[in-house]
Amino acid sequence: MKAVFVEEAEKIVLKEVEKPGIKEDEVLIKVFTAGICGSDIHTYKGLHPFRKPPVVIGHEVAGEVVDIGKHVSNVKVGDRVTVEPQLGTGESEGEMTGNVNYSDKRTAPGMGEWLGTMADYFVSPESLVVALPDSVSYERGVLVEPLAVGVHAAYKAAVKPDDKVAVLGSGPIGLLTLTAVRAKGVEQTVVTDVLDYSLDVARELGASATINIKGDSEWIEKAKTAAGDL
Repeated sequence: MKAVFVEEAEKIVLKEVEKPGIKEDEVLIKVFTAGICGSDIHTYKGLHPFRKPPVVIGHEVAGEVVDIGKHVSNVKVGDRVTVEPQLGTGESEGEMTGNVNYSDKRTAPGMGEWLGTMADYFVSPESLVVALPDSVSYERGVLVEPLAVGVHAAYKAAVKPDDKVAVLGSGPIGLLTLTAVRAKGVEQTVVTDVLDYSLDVARELGASATINIKGDSEWIEKAKTAAGDL
């Protein structure tokens, strides 16, 4: 199969590798869409703390299950799926409290023998597979994992429909946080960034006000004023 390899810092190639096999509790996914995360850029530049070249990059994925291990019972061939891209080992306090993302013992695609998602096929434990409704395209399904960050932020902040919310930065995570906040009924939002293009997208997604803070030492006061005007 073809896979995207970062062979060394700032050297990326597409090459043929052996199609991975699966264990009894794993599934094989034919990749239809793979996302590019900021951490993939860090890996490409040789700056990522634990994804070190040579490595197949990518951890955002959407695709179709084409094979399952004999102990897999809740996923079947033909399912349209995405994946939660982290796996705990049960060895740290973070995992014992259910917070695998806090764990220094967790593993993720691009670590060890677990190849990343930028390949024709990707292997995942059944426990991490999430079904995609037929109404969700693969292009949107690949955003489930980063969208979960925005959803978590909205719930962590306990936002209510009558709140005024500021989102600082309208990169992909900021825009998805804006989407999650608006899904909870919030209509009054201020979004900042240094790129007009990103702020244009924020307005398309329903931001009430946007501020380009590049070179603007008074942007905090402007944000407060904008919030007061909402």
